[in-house]
Amino acid sequence: MNSIHDLDAGIALARLNEQIVAHAKGAWPFNRAFTDKANVVKYWRDFLNHDSADVLAYFAVKIFDITLPKSLYGNPQ
Repeated sequence: MNSIHDLDAGIALARLNEQIVAHAKGAWPFNRAFTDKANVVKYWRDFLNHDSADVLAYFAVKIFDITLPKSLYGNPQ
């Protein structure tokens, strides 16, 4: 069985679609102020356990982990 962020792939895909739309609209929970522009990975990590943002956050963290030098965001958790 394929899974993403411990979810069945089909469920994860549906949630990802909903979360991308919510993020694009600046809807909750993505309407939260981005206070630490130097730590974009922390911003996304804070969403990993949030049911309305977790799948998008999972992919965002993966992307930033491989594209940003670790010195820009500190130690990953």
